[in-house]
Amino acid sequence: MTLTTEHSVLQNNPLLSRLDAQDYQQLRQHAEILSLNKGDTIYRQDQPAHHLGFVLSGAVKLCRLTQDGQEKVFCILGSGDSFAESMLFAAQPVHPCTAQAVENAEIMLFPLAAFRHAVENNPELALALLNLLAEMESYSLASLEILSFKKSIHRVVRYLLSQALRTCQQCDAVQFELPGTKRLIASQLSIQPETLSRILNQLEREGLLILEGRRICILDLDALVRHD
Repeated sequence: MTLTTEHSVLQNNPLLSRLDAQDYQQLRQHAEILSLNKGDTIYRQDQPAHHLGFVLSGAVKLCRLTQDGQEKVFCILGSGDSFAESMLFAAQPVHPCTAQAVENAEIMLFPLAAFRHAVENNPELALALLNLLAEMESYSLASLEILSFKKSIHRVVRYLLSQALRTCQQCDAVQFELPGTKRLIASQLSIQPETLSRILNQLEREGLLILEGRRICILDLDALVRHD
């Protein structure tokens, strides 16, 4: 990946976009870029944390093994997303989950100490970090709310609405691409992949959406809200 492409990918990131060219290049000297194959593990839960990461291309899942050995997916990160932000100022930085590539990916890693120094010396970056952590808390609460629904269809509909909200707030037809495979999203919603497929097909038969691979076009957002 060229430096120009790298900058293009990361310029919309809420953290790195706060750095001017000089500050970014200074921080960039500490960075390491890794090319990952599908299934490669970046770090495992309960391991000491040493880096803050950014996804340059591909996709990365954050997951955790439950006590019965099942994998629980928390989120799927795409190009421009960051991970391990909460480790920056942790007294004992230990990863609470595992980060793993779900497709071929390229990531950029910054040592925690180097990025922490940048935050301490850049008020705009510090504010951006606080805003990002607040958004992460809101996302976590929204995810917990989705899991509080007993019926699987309500979980799926609420998930689709949350994805639609990120894409467009005032559209007659909202289109977006699911961030991962149905198996990964089903794990995120704590349902079976077959259940997710059945519900998506049901919503398509009802004329609420069109499903083409991972791409979803919501035809009637209001009707989907009422369905929820």
